[in-house]
Amino acid sequence: MLHSLPQELITPESPDATVRIIDLTKFRDTLGDVEIVAAAELGTVMRAESKIEFGPEGMPTSGLGFIIWLKTGKEASTRYVTVIVDGKTGEVTRGPSDAIPPPSGLISGK
Repeated sequence: MLHSLPQELITPESPDATVRIIDLTKFRDTLGDVEIVAAAELGTVMRAESKIEFGPEGMPTSGLGFIIWLKTGKEASTRYVTVIVDGKTGEVTRGPSDAIPPPSGLISGK
């Protein structure tokens, strides 16, 4: 998965050379009309995150899953789609096309 992303979105901020960190805030200008409105780590409670750290096998280094909310459209035509990253396998799946908005405490800027 990571090899298909533009390299400027992946940062080697970790002292471990096999770890790559995806900074979700850098995606804002690359998605056209789609906006990342929130991302959360799926632990015992959902915690807002702006970065996902992946290990050498492609799994999140935290071992926890992530959910990312994408938004497109305006006002009555606004639609949300979720993207889920499995914390154990690194597999990415798309949620339903009619997803609900993220909880307000997870939305960027709130």
